[in-house]
This record gives sequence, C-alpha cells and structure tokens, in this order.
Amino acid sequence: MANKNLFKSTIGKLLPTTNSVNEERAPAYAFTPKHRLAQYAATGCLSATFYASAQEQLATVLELCREVEPDFIAKTAVFAAGRSTREHWLNAVEAIEL
Repeated sequence: MANKNLFKSTIGKLLPTTNSVNEERAPAYAFTPKHRLAQYAATGCLSATFYASAQEQLATVLELCREVEPDFIAKTAVFAAGRSTREHWLNAVEAIEL
C-alpha cells in the first residue's frame, strides 16, 4: 500500500464538483447547449451507438439547435462539413426550422 504521507494529492480537491449524471448514472459534468452541439458535430456521425440510435441523436441535435443562436449553428455545420464525411450535418441544418 502506498504511504499516504508521501503521496498526498490536492489535485482531486481542486476539481469542481459534478453537476449531472451520465447514461450509467455515474457522476458527470453537464455541458452547455453550444458545447453539446459542437461535440455532436465534431464526433457524432448520426448513426447507431451503444447508448443512442441515429434517430435519438438527430432528435437531440435538433433540440440543441433550438437552444442556440442560428449563427452558431451555421458555423458548427460548416466546421463539421469540412471534416471527414460529416457533410450530412449541412443537410441536417437545412432541415431545421429556425
């Protein structure tokens, strides 16, 4: 066992407390709508994942788009469309009624 006098750490004490839970009900940090939309655009491919179907992901993206400014949505779509095979984000944004 590690000697607690030698290996004291204050790093964990400096972290902010969690304010949400994840899909497994473990402590987590909630992101702002802008952050969540950007995360979906940068990493999501609107296809089935372990936790959500493509339809659920699209519904979440559309809901997030209702919560942020149209200018941010457009910039996010252009960013995502320029990366890899995420051009479907432009199609998704065109379908949104702002």
